[in-house]
Amino acid sequence: MDVSFFVLRIESARYFKAHVTRHSFGLLLFWSLAFVIENLSFISWYNPHWWFGRNTRIQEAEFGLFISRYVIMVLIFLLGLKGPGLYQPPPVPVQEEPTLLEGSSVINRRGQSAFKGLWQKTKMLWPFLWPSDRALQVKVIVCFGILGAGRAVNVLVPYMYKIIVNHLTPGKVAITDPWHLILIYVALRFLQGGGTGGIGLLSNIKAFLWIRIQQFTSRTLQVRLFAHLHSLSLNWHLNRKTGEVLRMVDRGANSIYNLLNYLLFNILPTFVDIGVAIVYFIFAFNGWFGLIVFVTMVLYVAMTVLITEWRTKYRREMNEKDNAAKAKAVDSLLNFETVKYYSGEDFEVERLDLAIKDYQHCEWDTIASLALLNTAQNSIITAGLLTGTLYCGKLVVEGKLGVGDFVLFVTYTIQLYVPLNFFGTYYRCVS
Repeated sequence: MDVSFFVLRIESARYFKAHVTRHSFGLLLFWSLAFVIENLSFISWYNPHWWFGRNTRIQEAEFGLFISRYVIMVLIFLLGLKGPGLYQPPPVPVQEEPTLLEGSSVINRRGQSAFKGLWQKTKMLWPFLWPSDRALQVKVIVCFGILGAGRAVNVLVPYMYKIIVNHLTPGKVAITDPWHLILIYVALRFLQGGGTGGIGLLSNIKAFLWIRIQQFTSRTLQVRLFAHLHSLSLNWHLNRKTGEVLRMVDRGANSIYNLLNYLLFNILPTFVDIGVAIVYFIFAFNGWFGLIVFVTMVLYVAMTVLITEWRTKYRREMNEKDNAAKAKAVDSLLNFETVKYYSGEDFEVERLDLAIKDYQHCEWDTIASLALLNTAQNSIITAGLLTGTLYCGKLVVEGKLGVGDFVLFVTYTIQLYVPLNFFGTYYRCVS
């Protein structure tokens, strides 16, 4: 707590000279982790060796100090979320460049959250998700049904693993022939595929049914873009940068399909799996397991969103530099006669080299920030897994849970965390 006040003092000394907006990311992260650590103490609520029992004067004093510290930490946590903090200078107005597509509105999305305008995005994507063709609509419904079946399979796989371990463990239950259980487990794994649902039978059937929907989306978007380009004025076509236009059209055609794919088959199933896992752990084990998974998921998602929002500017700048480099190369080749006539080969090569260097500089920022994101995600997942396994192992030693329960918790938790490794990528694509 002294460290947090020290960092807060540095902030106030350096940045409170002008208008302030929010605290630094590092300070918010420190307070969030401190708040989570304080809540982990409740795991030992029924432990007689802790102060929660209040059997002696010392335990009563320690319990009072804990309550005071907890209240102060809650207030500091709320202060970090609601209170003022770091100074951010007002943005300097920058004159927008002319829009690439004449007649379309220019939307400055720098610094905007992915959740802003979510309803408008949904309405824009709805015609691609729900086509007018009845056969395609039936395939969409079947694909959603397969997604629901996949969520059930993700619960049954670790559960069957637990039953097999209990049958093969000597002790309370006599060892019986587990062959039928093993066959059921292998069949479920065949449906699931590799523990992540990426190559299983259900995913393959869904991908097969989604082919026509993907083709419909891609064809509709490309035709609309082509028609829009032909509807533009002659002046726009005379002044266009062909390389940049081709690059942006190609990205735009692929982005709609990727956006639908990430939203429907990655982000939505992942959050459903998290909710199902929390409910399952609460009823199958106890509330502390559900709390551990919930806190881990909240911290993971919050950390991913914050860092991804911060690094989005590097990604967009890298894409702009990439477009500029490709535009220089394509336009130079399209105007090869002019370049030859003025002996500008060396100039064009040097210009492309500088453009590639600018792109690689932005690419380094993007890759470095991605490494930071992956490290933060791995730290949170590891901390949650460590807390859960230690608590589960403690209950196994005390005889309250079996070995199969420990195997179920570890298997289910790891299975739950694997799709989250790409959550930052999904969120960036949506934003």
